[in-house]
Amino acid sequence: MHSNEKIYVTGHLNPDSDSIASAIGYAFFKRCRGIPAVACRLGALNPETKWLLDRFGFDAPLLLKDARKTLREIELDEPSSVNEHATLYEVIQKMDQENRPAFGVVDDHGILKGMITRSDLARIGLGDTAFGIELLKHTSIEAMAKTVSGTIIYDDAKTHINGKVSIIALTADRLENYEISDRIVIIGDDSEAQKQLIEKGAGALIVVWTKKIREDVLNSAKLHHCPIIISGHGSMNTSRYLYFSPPVRLIMTTKMIRFEHNEVAEEAGREMQKTRFRCYPVTDEQGHLIGYVSRYHIMNLLNRKIILVDHNEFSQSVRAIEKAQLLEVVDHHRINDFMTRQPVAFRSEIVGSTSTIIASMFRENQIPMPSSLAGLLLGAVLSDTLMLMSPTTTDKDIAEANILAALADLDIDTFG
Repeated sequence: MHSNEKIYVTGHLNPDSDSIASAIGYAFFKRCRGIPAVACRLGALNPETKWLLDRFGFDAPLLLKDARKTLREIELDEPSSVNEHATLYEVIQKMDQENRPAFGVVDDHGILKGMITRSDLARIGLGDTAFGIELLKHTSIEAMAKTVSGTIIYDDAKTHINGKVSIIALTADRLENYEISDRIVIIGDDSEAQKQLIEKGAGALIVVWTKKIREDVLNSAKLHHCPIIISGHGSMNTSRYLYFSPPVRLIMTTKMIRFEHNEVAEEAGREMQKTRFRCYPVTDEQGHLIGYVSRYHIMNLLNRKIILVDHNEFSQSVRAIEKAQLLEVVDHHRINDFMTRQPVAFRSEIVGSTSTIIASMFRENQIPMPSSLAGLLLGAVLSDTLMLMSPTTTDKDIAEANILAALADLDIDTFG
């Protein structure tokens, strides 16, 4: 049973027609045998090769820039995230449910905007009061109501909330000297006290231990632009939860280490070694969060599986080829200081073109060859052997060229 991991079949730098055709041909050969191979190139195509590809209906092979895997090729952690408008309370709940130390914060389109960690959230519970006040100043009534499991009785577009919170346990006749202007006030089921607080300039009322608000209190709230929420909790829990109602965008980290999925995984690993975060967000080119990468993803990473055709010298191959999982070589050039970490299948023949070898492998394995591929390989053989007139041309080149011409229904002299 073959692995589903992609195998890259590539020719040499500054590719010629034989390099490109043999990569396309051998990748097709491998796919016919159930192996997920893809043809590659290591540079721009020359005019002759472009003409051959167009003539026989082939696209240019994939441009391979590095033998090492990119982040998009490894199995990342799931891209679990929170919306930038989510409350801090919702973030805490999700962290507990998914047992995650951090989340990417995204907008409504899934674009990564920042990161939120447990350490960031700890600032709310353990930080100074001024920080919590500043956050509540920029928190919507809707978010407050949701966090305290409450119901909005009245909201107002002209709110005047300064972020400070007061819990009032006094009756109406004892509020005269209490500074309440623009504060969020948590108050019990005392309609007279509620009305007096509104008239004294309270920024918002959160009422506990009640199910309804008296009509005259509601009218006063409308007159003084004072929103009213009925909380689903008692005074203390309402106060505790309230500080976790601000949106996560207010405390998320925006100066974060992030990677794009096309970055080389090994190089991303080196960047990770400079910091101590547990996970790092990975995005696509548009900035959409697609997953998280951690050190353990990189520690035992195996690089791309590669087959070399039409060359065997590492100096002529893809960048970092020495770090690849090199599987095979099919070539007709001299062997020069070739060394690998593990055994490889090596087929080298004294012929004028690697495409000659590829063509013969189809017949040896009784794999039918499409006429278009036969035409492409024929063009490469004729190019590399100078129309079968080069001193390097062998009887095998001539024989395979004639077979390919028959399969492609081409006349060698006319086609050449």
